[in-house]
Amino acid sequence: MYRYILIIGLLFHIKSYSQYIDISKNWLINVGDTLEWAGSSFNDSNWKTIDTIGLFERNGFPDFDDFGWVRKKVVIPSSLKNSAEKYGYFYLSL
Repeated sequence: MYRYILIIGLLFHIKSYSQYIDISKNWLINVGDTLEWAGSSFNDSNWKTIDTIGLFERNGFPDFDDFGWVRKKVVIPSSLKNSAEKYGYFYLSL
């Protein structure tokens, strides 16, 4: 059983034809696991902010050996919303 969540070296962005939003920075991270954390209205203000997703041990949790979450709130600009409505979708690449 793997004890790490690895998302290293991936480019995080939202794409709508030629428009990109870089969402690779400023993720929130916390160790543990509870269903409340999945809610969009959950208050994650006390979670640690990290620059790049990687090993939990390298992001301030040296004794990590269980479950962990990373969160990112993304605001979709109206230009992408309009494009999505026009073409029926927008492309999210993680």
